Amino acid sequence: MRVLALVVARAGSKRVPGKNKRFLNGKPLITHSINHAFSSRFVKHIAVSSDDEQILKIAHDEGCISIPRPKELAEDKSQTIDAVLHALDYMKDLGQEYDVVVLLQPTVPFRPDGLIDKALSIMSSGDCDSVISHMLVDYFHPNRMKKIENGFVVPYCESEILNVARNELPKAYYRDGSIYVTLVSTLVSSHSFIGEKCKPLVVSSEDFVNIDTERDWLLAEIIAAEHQSRNG
Repeated sequence: MRVLALVVARAGSKRVPGKNKRFLNGKPLITHSINHAFSSRFVKHIAVSSDDEQILKIAHDEGCISIPRPKELAEDKSQTIDAVLHALDYMKDLGQEYDVVVLLQPTVPFRPDGLIDKALSIMSSGDCDSVISHMLVDYFHPNRMKKIENGFVVPYCESEILNVARNELPKAYYRDGSIYVTLVSTLVSSHSFIGEKCKPLVVSSEDFVNIDTERDWLLAEIIAAEHQSRNG
């Protein structure tokens, strides 16, 4: 498989301004995901898509391909899939085409060792069109989720299973955002990272954070300090 690892990192962030180039544990946030991509044995090229010149310079200095993203693809309501398709077109113009894209969001700075290659190994089986990391739901189980209609609490999607402990409910999972691996043909045809034959890669919640708020950033700093302490 010809594999492109792509990190998408736009300049804008209202909740954590400049987070993608903000330093976490001594290096820009985006560099953590870049390093994960470089650890893969199967990735052919690593690219960073951004509308921020400083981020593109960081990517270049780290040995990545820098892809300038048009401003209209980097607004608050812009879709990541459009940035990915733009990146594929950009690489095609450079004479590079791929079978698979590994999408790494820089807001997830900690990933288990070997995660990318494990996902690519699942993809190489040939019986799926996407592999996406999922995490076991613990406290906020969907069976306990509600919505409010006409002033009354009603089930969000299914009737609640009553009088059972939470750990006795059927296992449920959610996309945690650590990694998306998708066939290029699926990205183009479905305009989505999630194909019709999507396989899960179940990951642990230990050391996980997806940075969206300053509180998340503080948690990331704590986790980074713990890692540094453990590794000496």
